[in-house]
Amino acid sequence: MGTQFVDHAGMGWMTNFAKVSSFIFMDNMRCIGDLIFGGVCHRFPDLKLVSVESGVGWIPSAMETFDWQWRNGGVRDDHPEYDLLPSEYFRRQIYGCFWFEQQAALDAIERYPDNILFETDYPHPTCQHPGPRSAGQRPRDYATALLSGLSDDVVAKVLHDNAAALYRLA
Repeated sequence: MGTQFVDHAGMGWMTNFAKVSSFIFMDNMRCIGDLIFGGVCHRFPDLKLVSVESGVGWIPSAMETFDWQWRNGGVRDDHPEYDLLPSEYFRRQIYGCFWFEQQAALDAIERYPDNILFETDYPHPTCQHPGPRSAGQRPRDYATALLSGLSDDVVAKVLHDNAAALYRLA
């Protein structure tokens, strides 16, 4: 992290921590973009990648943006060998994890049910852990409430099957 958490603006430690922790998600989005646009996913189609501690709500928007810019920016002019769109590379080999999001997680699960994993992020400060200064819930309670409207097969994917297949535990 280096100087990432230095409070240059004098916001206060906790306010700055909350801001930096929020924007770390965008750092992961940038990394996924680098992997896709840089051709790593194309050159290593069997490589599986997992974006952790960065939520999943940004994934549908990022993939839609990546696909749009890919087509409009002429990526295939530079790289005719790239045979998939960014969202297709993502579906094939990249996973995202969530632990607190609400509607954003549901939107990502709806769009990429085979690429989303549940995490608790314990024991980090942003984890799902109830307490006097936390909005967190017990992970089981959160997952039960959030996923209650989804089909059993999608819930099984998100809570178990995707991770089991990814890590070859199935």
